[in-house]
Amino acid sequence: MVRAYEMVIVLHPELEEADRGKIIDEVKGIIGKFKGTIGGIDEWGKKTLAYPINKLKEGYYILMEYTLSPEGLKEVDRKLKINEKVIRFQALRAAQSKKKKQICDDTETEKIEETETSDVNQTGEGDD
Repeated sequence: MVRAYEMVIVLHPELEEADRGKIIDEVKGIIGKFKGTIGGIDEWGKKTLAYPINKLKEGYYILMEYTLSPEGLKEVDRKLKINEKVIRFQALRAAQSKKKKQICDDTETEKIEETETSDVNQTGEGDD
């Protein structure tokens, strides 16, 4: 069964563009080998890490969206784990992440509405 995934890869910040391209091409090759499709690749660039990893404070972030079988995902995971240039990576099923995004958006809307209601009551505009 083919599933949709989103994966963020954090690479060593000092990698040359050619080396980053090789890693992306390697992942693309695995996806193609397992008859998956690539929905998009978005390079976010260098970002500061939330905490140091292997004494590094920055990483080069890449977002990949693709469809792939679970067997293919295992192969992608295996290849990225043994690559020393990859600091971290995380793959999530796309439908699951979109559902979480909707929940977060709904929660944020409720917080904004609560804030607006409390602001009205504090200024006395809502009291007659």
